[in-house]
Amino acid sequence: MAGTTVTKVGDYEVLVSGSAVAFWPLDPWSSLAGAVSPIVVAPSSGSSAGTVVTSVVGVFDIAIAVAEGLTESEVAPVTLPPSPGGKATIKKAPLFGKVGQTMHLRFAVDHSKLHKTDNWSGTLRLSSKTTSGGAVQTNITLAVAYTATVSNLFVFFAPNTKLKKNAWVTLEARQKGGGAVANASVDLKVLRDNLPSGYTGVNRRAPLTTNGGGQVISGTARPILSVPVDWPVIFTFTSGAHVTGAHMIRLDKDAADEDNFNATEIGPAVLVPRAAASLKGKTFILDAGHGVVYGYLKARRCQEWYVAHRVADRIRAILMSEHKVDAGDIYFSRSAGFGLIEPSQVHLNTAPEAGEAKYKVDLPQKKIAAKTAAVGLHDLAKLLLTTHSGDHDTADALSSSNYEGFLARNTATVNAIVARVNGQLTAAHARVQPGSVTWDDHKHRYVYMKEKQNAAGDWQKAGTTDLPITTNDWFALDSQAIAVLADRSARWSLAAEVGPGPALGGKSFASAARAALKAAGALDYFRQKILFYVNVTAPHSYLDHGTKAWGPSERSKFFNDYQSQLSAAGTPLSMVVSLHENAGKGKGGTVLVSHKPGADEPPDDQVRIGKTMVKYLDPFDHGTRSGGVSKDLPVNPAGMLYHGNQARDIYAYFESEFMDATDPNDSTRFSYEAMVEAPFIEALARQVVCGVVEWLLAPQADLEDVKYMGGSIKGLW
Repeated sequence: MAGTTVTKVGDYEVLVSGSAVAFWPLDPWSSLAGAVSPIVVAPSSGSSAGTVVTSVVGVFDIAIAVAEGLTESEVAPVTLPPSPGGKATIKKAPLFGKVGQTMHLRFAVDHSKLHKTDNWSGTLRLSSKTTSGGAVQTNITLAVAYTATVSNLFVFFAPNTKLKKNAWVTLEARQKGGGAVANASVDLKVLRDNLPSGYTGVNRRAPLTTNGGGQVISGTARPILSVPVDWPVIFTFTSGAHVTGAHMIRLDKDAADEDNFNATEIGPAVLVPRAAASLKGKTFILDAGHGVVYGYLKARRCQEWYVAHRVADRIRAILMSEHKVDAGDIYFSRSAGFGLIEPSQVHLNTAPEAGEAKYKVDLPQKKIAAKTAAVGLHDLAKLLLTTHSGDHDTADALSSSNYEGFLARNTATVNAIVARVNGQLTAAHARVQPGSVTWDDHKHRYVYMKEKQNAAGDWQKAGTTDLPITTNDWFALDSQAIAVLADRSARWSLAAEVGPGPALGGKSFASAARAALKAAGALDYFRQKILFYVNVTAPHSYLDHGTKAWGPSERSKFFNDYQSQLSAAGTPLSMVVSLHENAGKGKGGTVLVSHKPGADEPPDDQVRIGKTMVKYLDPFDHGTRSGGVSKDLPVNPAGMLYHGNQARDIYAYFESEFMDATDPNDSTRFSYEAMVEAPFIEALARQVVCGVVEWLLAPQADLEDVKYMGGSIKGLW
């Protein structure tokens, strides 16, 4: 065989009416024109009796992309002839090539009994084994005219143990507004669901392009494409002048009965030109799952929030820079908050709740007070003054001047306390010595000098007394105090709010995630985002519902309120995107919808948005989880998927990948350690934006008919 490869990925046969027939394997690298020699009719007698009669054949010349996941073996080289000769005797031949590459196959079939006006029809059967040992085959219906050659075919050989047929299709890429999308790169892949009953282990894909007319082709002139039936197949188009777009199909089994002369047109695939990809005037809410000092206690996972919020930031930047969305039209749910954490409790899991039992906050007015009579002014001062430093979050010592400065920052409140104390002392002819309130380093308390009036009316010192406060004395949550609380809360979150997980190579998930966060600069990022959400002017939604990051119910209320406000203003909310990462050592991303019936059943458009996102979501090249649109689990419900969220018809809830799985590129790391890095964040953000652009500007017209596993989600997926 020319090319002298000795790697075999399987075998092939030619069948007619279901039975194997003999054929001629040919050298695919020789001249195609020479594969069919002129037919010479044998003379009946005379001097030409020795003339050679050539075989009457049709020739197939096919490019075959061999998907990953099949077994290779090494065999002895085989030399193949450039054209058929003699009688065909071979009924099975080796399929030479390598997985993940496109091979070239050429063979001839016998036309000696075929009428000149008829087409030869049959089946090409490709057989192989998966890397796990399962036998697989793909059957492809073929046709060729009498003594003709067919050389415009491409086969995507991506079988599994259940799917055994391919069908012929053609597809054009057109841009929104008209015109061909020429010279685009096309990634063809089967939907990977990571289930044993479907496609798992690796992504099965093949590279294609579009020609000058927008036709999807293999090589330079192979527009007739053979793809698996009865399963979702995705074509992803990359063109410098267009937003990356994807086209998903699922062919019925009956489509496999049609031959290459009757390929199904499955398009067009519509791409949005970058110049026309404006989303100006559209409005969005980006919701980073979980949070810093998360109010929903049983779901505290700051490591998940960090990646989600970084992705949300990048989505916002892309929408603004590439799609003309105004900064004021992109909103965030409040996913970073702060706790009233005592300086000595910066590593205590329950510190925010302990602080809530001692202190109360009026966030719109930016003020704080004691919640119980047991709290003294010195407690408040330490809470709002103490800074921390170093990797161990050591509390820095406070000086007298620090404590005195706190009094100066709260002059009005201190004066009111003094006036109240004076009122209480009047009957005893006593008072607070004017200007005497100070910090006492020895007593470690705020004190004042008490004076008593003698018979002559003169005021005399009567000793120092602790300055009392009540639960009605409000002190300033000024920028300095908020900065202190933000830093302590960020440190607490990194120490106490990283979720658990399995071990890998002797290291725990929590310790690896914490180290990755610190290396990525998460402490500073946490601080910045806490301040971002609190440093707003009242009235503002961010100042409602306490100091912690919002839980699901507060976020749903935010969605609902903004949807109502924007609709009233004539700028309806366009999309809400919630971003999460998964846990459980699985593979692949998914878009969640509700598992519940009735009022909590997902709206149809929520499922349609999920189907759109499935075409793009694959940041680790791991495919999807359970088909890419899946229901939340009854044992782990996601509250924002239910009827309390009134924006579900414009809602996408992502579980992008599994944090605690093994890094696909480094078996010594968790996936999470790659998630905090720029390539993952950029990939996921762009995939989400591509889905958003398609949904809002050019939704696939025939996506309704594409279903996974029989349409178990509302008959749509």
